[in-house]
Amino acid sequence: MNSTYFTTIQTSILNLSTINTEPWFIPLDIINIIFLILVIILGVLFLFIIIIDKTCHTVPVMLVANSCLATLLFTSASLGMTIWSLKNDLEQISYQDSLCIFRGYFAHVTIAAQLHSYLLQAIYRYITVVYPMRLFWQRKQVQSFLIGLSWMCAFIFMLPHVVTSEIQYNADNQLCETPFHLSFVIIYNIIYVYFIPMNGIMSIYFKLILYVK
Repeated sequence: MNSTYFTTIQTSILNLSTINTEPWFIPLDIINIIFLILVIILGVLFLFIIIIDKTCHTVPVMLVANSCLATLLFTSASLGMTIWSLKNDLEQISYQDSLCIFRGYFAHVTIAAQLHSYLLQAIYRYITVVYPMRLFWQRKQVQSFLIGLSWMCAFIFMLPHVVTSEIQYNADNQLCETPFHLSFVIIYNIIYVYFIPMNGIMSIYFKLILYVK
């Protein structure tokens, strides 16, 4: 009983520590929260217009709405991080809450989904220009399936960050993130989240420009 109590106290001390925050931290947190809320409002308004306006029910707009949704969810995760950072800055403590790891994981997921949504847009534009008669790939059902597949892959492929405990609490930034160091997960993250979509987008648009010329 005493050993268990001692372990609990020791864990609480490790998770909670007093820090000295700079005076400009709090105004910066408040400014970040204001702009993040503004982005969320604009994102929700944009998606609402797409839903109620039947003229927007097209495949190109659907792909753009997917990118907007990814941005909206990433902004929501960032808002949660910033609110918690403001709370800790006001109390001048460094503390990892129970949702910190989840917010870090969800931020990774939404970033991956956002970059791959741009790749889906590039692929669709390339197909409609170079292969306009291949209507199968331009169908809403097919593009909806690809959008759902990209989100499912984002949630699954980001799990190694949690399983390997790569997402850690950064007391200086008051958030949970993956520290940059040489490891398999970091290389894996760079390849899947950035290298594949960014190189795919550049290659597709380069080929598209050559085709148009």
